[in-house]
Amino acid sequence: MKHCKAGCLLLLLLLAGLDARAQQPPEGNQLPPPRRVDDAGPNLDLVEFRDLTLEEAMRLLSLQSGLKIVPSAAAGKVKVSLYLRDVPALTAVSAVTQANGLIYRQDPDGLLRIYTTQENRRRGLAGR
Repeated sequence: MKHCKAGCLLLLLLLAGLDARAQQPPEGNQLPPPRRVDDAGPNLDLVEFRDLTLEEAMRLLSLQSGLKIVPSAAAGKVKVSLYLRDVPALTAVSAVTQANGLIYRQDPDGLLRIYTTQENRRRGLAGR
């Protein structure tokens, strides 16, 4: 894998099932405040992304955790870096989206979708 050769990624995850909850959409241009995501399953030992696109980072997180994560085309191009220890995978998704001005939502079927704030606003208007 080219990213491992470049030394830009270290991702060690140990995980069982998750109890995922959706992040609330922001009001106006403000992002929602950080919130704790409770999880009944075991924590991930280490999640580390270094200058990866969100698409690459979420693909790797999905492979290791079993979460179903789908970034939009625009959100997937955002470069992200993250270093967390001893956290549930959903907390990692919440942290990386929050830190990069993105929004995640959970579909009723459990799929996590990640959008830019602009896409989220357009989806809100289109859904009305």
